[in-house]
Amino acid sequence: MSLSHHTYRLWNEPPPDGAPSPAGDAWVRQTLRDDQRDPLAMSEMRRIAIRCGMGPDLSGVSDHEVVDRMAGFIASGTVRLFIEPVSLGSGGGGGVAPPPPAPKPTPPKPAPPKPAPPAKKLANLHVQLQHPCDKSPLDKGTVHISGPETHDLNTGADGWAKFDGIAPGSYSIRGQHPQHKEGTATANAPADATTESKLPLQATIEIKAVKTEYTVVLDKTGNLPSAGTFPILEFTITKGPPNHLFDVQISRAGAGKLSGGPGLGDSWAPGDARDVRVGRTEYSSWSSGQKTLKLDGAGSATFKMPIEWWRDQARRTLATFTEDTLAFRVVAVKDAATPICADSAKGSLKLRNNLTKFDVVDLGYIAGGTKHSVRMEFTVREADTTEMYTMVQWMQGAMPQWSGTPPVKSFPTHKLYDIIHDADFPDFTIDRLHTNPRYRDGAFTVSADKKTASTDDAPGGAIDPGISHEWHGVDFETRVHLNFEVPAAVKITRKDGSAPVFGVVTGKLDDPQPVTLTSKTWNTRVLQVRNADGTITVTHPASFAGP
Repeated sequence: MSLSHHTYRLWNEPPPDGAPSPAGDAWVRQTLRDDQRDPLAMSEMRRIAIRCGMGPDLSGVSDHEVVDRMAGFIASGTVRLFIEPVSLGSGGGGGVAPPPPAPKPTPPKPAPPKPAPPAKKLANLHVQLQHPCDKSPLDKGTVHISGPETHDLNTGADGWAKFDGIAPGSYSIRGQHPQHKEGTATANAPADATTESKLPLQATIEIKAVKTEYTVVLDKTGNLPSAGTFPILEFTITKGPPNHLFDVQISRAGAGKLSGGPGLGDSWAPGDARDVRVGRTEYSSWSSGQKTLKLDGAGSATFKMPIEWWRDQARRTLATFTEDTLAFRVVAVKDAATPICADSAKGSLKLRNNLTKFDVVDLGYIAGGTKHSVRMEFTVREADTTEMYTMVQWMQGAMPQWSGTPPVKSFPTHKLYDIIHDADFPDFTIDRLHTNPRYRDGAFTVSADKKTASTDDAPGGAIDPGISHEWHGVDFETRVHLNFEVPAAVKITRKDGSAPVFGVVTGKLDDPQPVTLTSKTWNTRVLQVRNADGTITVTHPASFAGP
């Protein structure tokens, strides 16, 4: 049996269950027979032994030892040899035929390719920025979208920003443009579809007050002082949409009142009654009838408040108006039928009352207690503007006398409105010697700083000869008005009796009545009694019905 008559193959993996190969073991050990040893076979055996880890050099190891070691490897399962007999035909020297060549191992079949994932479904979202008035496209704007994905794009000449091939879903949209306010919207972009969203952006417009603080000042005729020393409230408007209509809005009740438009509900209107106008806290140029005000080709304009609105601010009472913070804004529209397309930020300014103080100063009783002296004075904020106001004094009461035994009541003569009459004032009447209702005819003393105007009064006087008792019991009210609202002459409403001495005479102011900006009341109470020795006793009781 010769090794060359067999096919052998080295296995690199251990046999199943670690079992050795008996056939291989027997084959190797047959090589121990000296008579059948084949030098070529031993050489091949040594080569296999080296591959099995017996060492790189086996020149000092005997053939028997090589065979024994190989048999041990086979018995342990470290090496497995296949021995297959091969027939050599009839011409051979007998024995086992050499084995045929070992079949080549069948290569493993490659794994089938993984199926390609299904194509991802995408969406398109197209956003157009528009001018809010005429819906014309806005070039050079920026659109930002956020949602399943986040992107930014600039708009082209057609105003569109086209986000193609994005993940489907709901998106928040933010549009920006240098001449417009930021706008926002939302849109749902479904898969395999193009969604369009049109976003109008309000145009920017700016408004500024020419001054940050104003005092309401008029001359004595109710017009603006000359030479622009105390100007009316005025605004400048810029950076608006060219050739658009505009509406200036003002509120003294807070910026929250300025919304919507053009026009404001319940705002100042020139056709309303004066007292209604004075109470209005909002103003809109549009609501007041100025619906043709237009920005120029550069988007600019100036606007002055109407003089009657200015007068109405001057008509507000001192108790309700010292200083206001006015909020203001401007809106623009293309025409009356279109919505607001430009809305300014809200600004503010200070508006102050020129009248700051009024008082009646009690100087006490003078002239032996027979006269009650007072000083009436008002103060203004701006120097040399006291002529804006005047004072009108009213009275009610009587100055009766008693004489004789028993005492008989009568009235001394008195002068009102250039009329001689009894000193009896049962009606509330204007206290004036002449027909001009302004106290002292408006000729007041002005302080050195030109801010305070004053005058005085001291009703009463010594008891007349032959009179035993004289009583001055008169109530007064001194009122401050705008000078231009007070008529030139008193209106006589009652004149009893006849000349040369009339009875009761009453004077009023003709309608419309001037607004009373502030007032003070005071009185005089003087009782004079002639004693038997001719001396006079003066007291100040609250009332006196007669001796």
